[in-house]
Amino acid sequence: FGSTMTVGLKTALLLLSSFMVTWADECIHYPDYFDELDYCADPLYWSNYKISSTTLDNIDSYETSALTEYETIRDGIWFNTELQGDTGIKRRRLIDCMGMGQRIACYRNVPRCTSRGTERGICKGLCQKFHERCTIDNVDFVQKGLGSSYDLYTCDDLPESDCSPASRGAYITPLLYTLMFISTVFLLIHS
Repeated sequence: FGSTMTVGLKTALLLLSSFMVTWADECIHYPDYFDELDYCADPLYWSNYKISSTTLDNIDSYETSALTEYETIRDGIWFNTELQGDTGIKRRRLIDCMGMGQRIACYRNVPRCTSRGTERGICKGLCQKFHERCTIDNVDFVQKGLGSSYDLYTCDDLPESDCSPASRGAYITPLLYTLMFISTVFLLIHS
């Protein structure tokens, strides 16, 4: 009975150590996958984002989805000349909003790897930052430009944990968002 228990204990320890190695290998830190990214490189860099090896294997698909979502945001806000004309707000004042839109699109479409697995949602705090960055002269361009059918029209039902939070990257100065937006425009023009 003693040797059976020892074998069972050794097997359990082997399985546990195998699980720990698998878990540790699954989350990849940003510097180790940077060269694989195109569209989402800047937003993920500023937040020390981790992804799983499975996500990395399919990163092109995730980035394509992020770009598609960003184009929806861009069309509803940046290219919405009617809204800009009605409010009198010049396009250059929306640059910070568009940088945050890129971040939202990447966070929602590239699953983040955590100790609890992968997550695709964004937290209420990050959604609120998006609205804050897109509110100019008391006009919320997320609500006005994207309309009530847009799922981030309000942030009320979003979780506050197990999601992508408004991390230190959400507080980047407008200058850095301007640089991210310019790089996005460059990628769109040259793709």
